[in-house]
Order: sequence, then structure tokens, then C-alpha cells
Amino acid sequence: MFSLQTMFGQGKQFYTLLGVAAVAGHDATRALHAMHRADDRVPALDAFKLARQRERQASDRISQALVDSFITPIEREDIEALGSALYKIPK
Repeated sequence: MFSLQTMFGQGKQFYTLLGVAAVAGHDATRALHAMHRADDRVPALDAFKLARQRERQASDRISQALVDSFITPIEREDIEALGSALYKIPK
């Protein structure tokens, strides 16, 4: 049987992707804090790089999901604005 939920898409994917992007931003801020508190002055940027890569992947998946979905749980502009704001955190 054909489901309307399949036709219109599920809203959970957007919330999940925005959550992944938020966690990546949080990890980036934690890495900055750890780097700031470190005694040695050679910054380790690996944690930043990993957080940035995860956020970039989440941002790409959000953009693709917006293209693929017919109906979204909240306005498309709001999803794009949240995704853009979360994208800027690791930068």
C-alpha cells in the first residue's frame, strides 16, 4: 500500500540532520576551549578538522533533503537559516 508519509517525506530527517550539525558545532567549541586551556602553544587542529568535516557533510545532506522533500515539517527558509547558522560555528 502506498503511504502518504512516503510521498510527502518524513520530518524526522531534518531534525536529525540539524542535531548532527549542532553536535559538530558543539564539538568545535569544545576543541577551541581545550586548545585555549592547553599549556603548549602548538595548536592541535585535528579536532577542528573533524568537526568541520562532519558539519559540512550534515549541511550537504540538509541541502539535498530540502531538494528531495516535497513537504517539510517547518518552513524551508527556516531550515536553511538554521543550517547556515550551524555551518558557521566551526568556521
